[in-house]
Amino acid sequence: MADRYVPSSLQRAPPEALTTRVEKVLGRRWSAWSKPNTGLSAAHRFIVELDDGARVFVKAATTAETAVWLRNERQALAAAPAFAPREIGWIDDGDDSPILIVEALVDAYWPAQPGGTRWRPGDLERVFSAVRALSEQKPLLTLPAGRREPTQGWTTILNAPVTFIGLGLCSARWLDRHGPALAQAEAGLEWRGDAFVHGDMRSDNICLTDDCVKFVDWSNARRGAKATDLALFLPTAHLEGGPPPASVMAGGGPWAAQQSAELALRAISDTQAPEWLRRVLRRLARINLDWAIQDLSLPARASVPRTPSARKSG
Repeated sequence: MADRYVPSSLQRAPPEALTTRVEKVLGRRWSAWSKPNTGLSAAHRFIVELDDGARVFVKAATTAETAVWLRNERQALAAAPAFAPREIGWIDDGDDSPILIVEALVDAYWPAQPGGTRWRPGDLERVFSAVRALSEQKPLLTLPAGRREPTQGWTTILNAPVTFIGLGLCSARWLDRHGPALAQAEAGLEWRGDAFVHGDMRSDNICLTDDCVKFVDWSNARRGAKATDLALFLPTAHLEGGPPPASVMAGGGPWAAQQSAELALRAISDTQAPEWLRRVLRRLARINLDWAIQDLSLPARASVPRTPSARKSG
């Protein structure tokens, strides 16, 4: 099984069994392949050139878990055709190795590129509009429901604050005084809803054509609160040069509070993650924390230098 944190661009060449199954269902030979620069799961991902010159994207499950995700993704694609790549083929023998074949969207503009994310003027406004439009879609009832119970990230932090303080996001005094307000906001977050939620809204899952915005990797698609995708995407967009989250989404304090705690705890506990990912987690935690502070009208945080142990862990 591929390592959880090995991007698909670094995974091995396509297995012969995979090429054989794809060629059989498409009725065309597989003449060349390349790997996308994104993807952190164990699933196989390949951009395939066929013998007639057409190119498709092939995603194949490799474990029981990725098989569940891929079947969920296929459901979502069928329910959101305006926002998703077109399905070309589906292979499912009922085991742990279903295969999804969709249009490759190679002529679209992909902002996530080697060396960094490049948003052109007007791109983010188009994406924000598309995310809101997706949330207005009615999802299939067979898609899983989002979280039902409130999370307790800030309660966890307040019960054991030392490692969090080590991240350098705020002082111990600030946390002691204002952490309970963040915990209260997180507890009040409403996850439930009947909106269509993509569930993994980030720049490497987005591309733009002249007339539409397309989202890929629908493995985490579900039913949930209307604000879910926008709240998830805004801090990442800000990290990549976009506007502050509060300027785009009003009333996002509970989302920002929950996300800041979750990201901070991941930065602390996810010791197997590569250094670049832990660094991104910490920066996103800070962006979300500042968003929560602004929306909840809390005093500005007093940051402190990171401790040596925190620097070693990311």
